[in-house]
Amino acid sequence: MKYNLVIGSDHNGFELKKFLILSLKKAPYKIHDVGCFFPEKEKEECENNYETYGHAVARLVSAQSSSWRGIAICGNGIGMSIITNKDPYIRGALCCSEEDAVTSRKLCDSNVIVLPALKLTNHEANNIVNSWLSTFNCNCKGCE
Repeated sequence: MKYNLVIGSDHNGFELKKFLILSLKKAPYKIHDVGCFFPEKEKEECENNYETYGHAVARLVSAQSSSWRGIAICGNGIGMSIITNKDPYIRGALCCSEEDAVTSRKLCDSNVIVLPALKLTNHEANNIVNSWLSTFNCNCKGCE
């Protein structure tokens, strides 16, 4: 299935976001980057900018069809998890491993993956995202 991917990060996740965008452009995905775009300026102005970008990812994914997915990145992943899941149509999952990613899609039908930039290498994050994107929901009742 071809996806539209919305990706957003705070200043802590900026470098990982850039890496993932380059990696994902090689696949058949349309990428929508909602920021942050100037990490040093963002860091100086507000330490809690994860809220702005987490809301942006959630709003765009929830307003579109089921072929849209979101990637939200912050330092430890907790802030983005809280913010994205405030939207009633978002099933955001903080994933630190490929197993987390597969489970979040297969059992919970997550539509936003949250990554902790300060806890993952670029390679690990890329593998986690690829596992998440290639897994489909089994329509069972695993997360209810």
